Amino acid sequence: MPDRRLFCLPAGFFGIIFFFSGTALGEPKTPVNRPVAFVNGEPISRADYDAAASRVPELAATAVDTPNRATLQKQLINLLVDDLLLRQFLRKNQPAPDRGLVQERVRDLDRKLQAKGRTLEDYCRESGESRGQIEAGIVAAMQWNDYLRNHISEEDLRRCYDANRDLFDGVLLRASHIFLAVPPNATAATRQATIERLKHIRQEIAAGMDFEKAARQFSQDPATLGQGGDLGYFPPYKADKDPLVRTALGLQVNQLSDVVQTDFGYHLVKLTERKAGKPTRFEDARSEVLTLLGDELRVNVIAAERSRAKIEILGP
Repeated sequence: MPDRRLFCLPAGFFGIIFFFSGTALGEPKTPVNRPVAFVNGEPISRADYDAAASRVPELAATAVDTPNRATLQKQLINLLVDDLLLRQFLRKNQPAPDRGLVQERVRDLDRKLQAKGRTLEDYCRESGESRGQIEAGIVAAMQWNDYLRNHISEEDLRRCYDANRDLFDGVLLRASHIFLAVPPNATAATRQATIERLKHIRQEIAAGMDFEKAARQFSQDPATLGQGGDLGYFPPYKADKDPLVRTALGLQVNQLSDVVQTDFGYHLVKLTERKAGKPTRFEDARSEVLTLLGDELRVNVIAAERSRAKIEILGP
């Protein structure tokens, strides 16, 4: 199963890794620059893919092939699809920003680069993007910021802050799990037998068996087996869609959950630690609250657009 230690907030909370990166919409594509995907008939070119891949160490041109390379390529293409879906949404629902403001943003970028002894041309060469692609990314980012201003109120921000005080205060939770795998096509009888087995393991732990020992003996998650099922630290984000995170949020330290189902199988979860943070004020955390709500809105917009989009993945 995937490494369940990778508990994550939406990308933007700690810095957006991939968002509005580079595609210059409407730029002509040459036959050599074949698309890696089409989104509602609009191509994502191989050049766009290569520029994005150059910023992923495992996919860079000099990277050694690894067993998970194909998976990473698929994930990257899906990120590019999401990026384009959001751009298409903004074109339909948010007016383009003033051209003069866009050029001012480009000049700001140029000045910041010059302060570091670099030029915009250096940046284009290093990122694999043209000036037109950079401007297209700036336009999309400005449109998105305008959209957020129109769709997230001050009351929304305060509600989010109040509901996630632990998150903004920097509280961290730590949990462990015992995992039994079940294939997607498993029969109802197989699933029930797995649930009953986990219930029996839970009874043994409740009767005094050490959780770490039980994890090493029974768990089928190779990523955490050697650590006694330890999933590491993660933030208490109440809107997290991961069933393990949501389960851990409802536990007291040293409390053991009932059987939890995920896409990969069934789990027992134990909350092992709650690390205190530092109290904040809404005024100090406002920008982070806006980022968090913005990411939630972005995820919802993209999901809605995906549900009605025509997407064709061709691959790199």
